[in-house]
Amino acid sequence: PAEVHSARERARRSPAHAPLPSIRARAGLYIEGARWDMTASTLEESFMKELYPLLPVVLIRAATQDKLDGREIYACPVYKTASRGPTYVFTAGLRTKAPPSKWILAGVALLMDVV
Repeated sequence: PAEVHSARERARRSPAHAPLPSIRARAGLYIEGARWDMTASTLEESFMKELYPLLPVVLIRAATQDKLDGREIYACPVYKTASRGPTYVFTAGLRTKAPPSKWILAGVALLMDVV
């Protein structure tokens, strides 16, 4: 799975380092079934009547399973559209304070396009 960090968090950790070729900035991802807490940089419960909150600009980098650390990470599927199934793209690791099983049961996913 890919490891996802907010651009602000990445700048705070290492402002002097330029993005590597294996790292891509991505804007325009929507969260279905949850929201992103900007202050804590974690996945949280969605607000009422907010169906597809926008994920902030994130840096996405490829990571092998053995490189991922032991934090609470939800392996969130990323789809091109809300129809899911055949539009699967990759799995993004999103930080969470809740157990990942909570987000699995809620069906949380990232969407590239909301129609």
